[in-house]
Amino acid sequence: MRLVSLLAVASVWLWQRKGWGYVVVGGLLTMWVIESLGVAADQWFGHAADPASAAIAVGMAPVFAALALVTLIPRGLYFRNLDRTAEPQGT
Repeated sequence: MRLVSLLAVASVWLWQRKGWGYVVVGGLLTMWVIESLGVAADQWFGHAADPASAAIAVGMAPVFAALALVTLIPRGLYFRNLDRTAEPQGT
């Protein structure tokens, strides 16, 4: 829940064009892609290691892989639209 709260605050910072908004939003979007792929791999390999385990939900592996792909869309748009020539604010 803390990450969602952080993303909400960072989104406001990004809307206000504050530097920390750019840093935090970009980092969180990247982290969620990596985390989704990690959970998908964990479920897949966990099922391969012990198919009878009740702790593994192999059916969720494609769901988290799809979530990673869906999260790549806003991440890609975010990084594509960064203005790399802008002067730093506050100097």
